[in-house]
Amino acid sequence: MKQMSSMSNGRAFRRLVLLLALSNACCSGPRRHERSPAPFQPAPAISVDTRTGHVEPPEPLPVTSDTEARHVRQSCPDTGTPEKDGIPLSGTTGRDCQYQPECKTKGLCAGEPGSCFRATAHDCKKSFACDFEGLCQASGALCVAKSDDDCANAVVCFESGQCSAQDGRCVATSQQKCQESHQCELSGLCTPRNGRCIAAESTDCLDSGACKVVGRCHAVDGVCLALSTADCSEPCVRAGLCHLRDCQCEAVSEEDCRNSDDCRLEGLCRLVGNQCWY
Repeated sequence: MKQMSSMSNGRAFRRLVLLLALSNACCSGPRRHERSPAPFQPAPAISVDTRTGHVEPPEPLPVTSDTEARHVRQSCPDTGTPEKDGIPLSGTTGRDCQYQPECKTKGLCAGEPGSCFRATAHDCKKSFACDFEGLCQASGALCVAKSDDDCANAVVCFESGQCSAQDGRCVATSQQKCQESHQCELSGLCTPRNGRCIAAESTDCLDSGACKVVGRCHAVDGVCLALSTADCSEPCVRAGLCHLRDCQCEAVSEEDCRNSDDCRLEGLCRLVGNQCWY
């Protein structure tokens, strides 16, 4: 029994981590302008067999088409689309460049008195810029990616599918690398476009955690969003996330949580924020 409880708690913890990751990945970033919160839409009707505890899935509602989705997109918050790529410029000033943050983060460990700006091959390879972005070679005063090998071992490759060196940086050019990336599995960003992996079509979203966990099943402007209460059907039954708000599915009451499979099987029956937890 203790082993089963431990396994259940482990699954619940991984679900929370995935929900938090999706929230940060899909919903962060400043909004283009202030909007009043989108109103809650009624949760799909569900029925529970009180004898067996089985939750009967709701009848699916018509799903918004990709064409209609673009009109709905205006009511959604900014989804934190990644910034445009750029090569880091010169670092901060300081007497000893070796002790400045830009030395470790960008490899800018040498320079003239009062200014740290010059990168060496040795410093580039030791920097976070090499580990995370593949910027492992010195070019002029900066660290850059000169070969695909620089990118292949970097976090940006397996995390975001940006595994090819181009114009001094790592970019996404391969459908396969995008589909193998963590962001494809998590957020549906599975198709290379202009150097990045994006959600080009709703099919990119359907197999992702974004769709299965919080109902983000439609590709709009390169990201996956929830656009109708039908998108919340599976998250509602599984995790009590029954209401559409700000383009994702959320729990808004203790009842949402108590009627979910996660409550019955794992004890996640209490509303915490907009999710169900212990």
